[in-house]
Amino acid sequence: MTPHEAMNRCQQLMSHAWMVRTFIKHSPECEDFPELMGIVRSVFDLSRALETQIENPEKYLLMLRRKLSKFKASVRQFREDATRISDHTNFKMAVQSIEVVTSDLEAILKACPVGPQAPPPVRLPGRMGETPIRPETGKEPDRVGAEPASLAPQPRQERQVIDVDWLFEPDVSTGSKAAAGRFRICDWKVVEGCRVIVEDGVVVEVTTQPKGIPKNGRAMLPRLVNAHTHLEFSSLEEPFPAQGEFAGWIRQVVASRQQQSVPPAESIRRGIEESRQAGLGIVGEIATDGWLEVLGETNSASRNAFGSAANSPQLVSNAMDLQFVLFAEVLGFSRERQEQTLDRARRLAAGLTAADEKAVRFALSPHAPYTVPLDLLEQVVDLSRSMGNVPVAMHLAESLEEIELLERGTGPLATMLQDFGLWQSGLFGGRSIDDYLDRLQSAACGLIIHGNYLTSAQMDRIQNQPQLSVVWCPRTHAAFGHAPYPLQELMSRGINVALGTDSRASNPDLSLWKEIQFIGSRFPEMSSLQLLELATVNGFTALGYDLETSSGGLVPASKGQRPAWTCIQAEQPSQLHPHALHKTQIISWQG
Repeated sequence: MTPHEAMNRCQQLMSHAWMVRTFIKHSPECEDFPELMGIVRSVFDLSRALETQIENPEKYLLMLRRKLSKFKASVRQFREDATRISDHTNFKMAVQSIEVVTSDLEAILKACPVGPQAPPPVRLPGRMGETPIRPETGKEPDRVGAEPASLAPQPRQERQVIDVDWLFEPDVSTGSKAAAGRFRICDWKVVEGCRVIVEDGVVVEVTTQPKGIPKNGRAMLPRLVNAHTHLEFSSLEEPFPAQGEFAGWIRQVVASRQQQSVPPAESIRRGIEESRQAGLGIVGEIATDGWLEVLGETNSASRNAFGSAANSPQLVSNAMDLQFVLFAEVLGFSRERQEQTLDRARRLAAGLTAADEKAVRFALSPHAPYTVPLDLLEQVVDLSRSMGNVPVAMHLAESLEEIELLERGTGPLATMLQDFGLWQSGLFGGRSIDDYLDRLQSAACGLIIHGNYLTSAQMDRIQNQPQLSVVWCPRTHAAFGHAPYPLQELMSRGINVALGTDSRASNPDLSLWKEIQFIGSRFPEMSSLQLLELATVNGFTALGYDLETSSGGLVPASKGQRPAWTCIQAEQPSQLHPHALHKTQIISWQG
């Protein structure tokens, strides 16, 4: 079959898909079940995309190859929705017709390949409870040194060739969306022996390597996502002692802010640089003082230039461009303090333009129950909706002292507020975490930061609110000596759990890879793919990115796009195995 013949046959098939679209769009059921519009939009989008290449059969087929996985996912969702909505023969035949179209399109691409072929995926068991595959040596790889090597920016080269033993990529084609839920990816593509070629900062080819070539001990992953941090504390040499009262630790944080010798903007710059060196790609940052200055000084440069520890921004390497979701912190009991932080949030939002969106997104963070009364939380959630449904993150169920303050109005946090002159009678006592969940769940995208002491009933409640995620900071949690984290209870309910490092006030560094290593040592039953999900896909989702439409940010090497990967490597090639990734360290590479 020639490319021209293949294109003509595809156009015939798309005409059948268009008839299914027309039937669904004008069916009475579509008015009552708007989720049916998903397949209507998908057929339209694919048809219009293919028509743009109708004069060039090879480009037409390349476009079809790029779009087909997303279209297949939409068809699977349509089958699920249509089966639930109607048992009428018309719907059954519509499902059958669109599935035949999909399978025939796929068969045509196989019969008439054009351009570089995508590497075949190797499926690996990756769910809790499955027996992990052991390395061929019969023993687990030794742990590689704890300190990550430098990922300092490298000058861009015209052509780079990167060979890896393993490529890990979330398989968007396995994704699905519940009737009222988020799009979730169910599996990964794991490709053994892969070569990626980059020209002028763009991926031009991704191919599999011949069998038997020497191993280099390197794996390529999606960019890591740190869903929660406070970069304003990045100048601290070591964290404050966390054992003892939580309120005592907060007192140290407040004192540090008052006595700091390093300007906030400088601390943020250092934190950005450390984040890049730790292999991060996306950062969920609680933005306070200093960010307006950092944004202002990069105004004349690329927003992806954040990160230089010097006064002027420094461009990052093409594989390590950083993205930020800036959660403007809002707090205060007095009207004056509330307006002060709300004004700062508005100024931060006003400082971002549409051109910034790929690198910086705006969000809101009502700090915590011990600094934010319920009426202010309601105001912030309302503001988030008025600003385009931006994400809202709140420290919640972080400590037993917080729960005591809410329920009884007593304890170390009550004493701290009194000592700071912030205590107001009537704000605390007779309240619970549920009062805050009531308000937070009204946000289109909500993040529960920490959630160390969520009850089973509260987890059941969050399970039914798919717009809510929980962000766990493992090493900070351990430093405070909290009760064991309810990770398995959260995951078994299908709750989206992401990872954060918190700040250098409670953690010795900003390495998300060390968080992964920590979890792997505490939960040995978890597979490498589960750990990767926590550190990539789940964080991407928690920060408000739509996996269905923006998944390119999680694809390490997508043809025609800029690279978006983190590379890891063992000291010896034999030490790298896809089921023991957390045994390795992040390194830099040079093409």
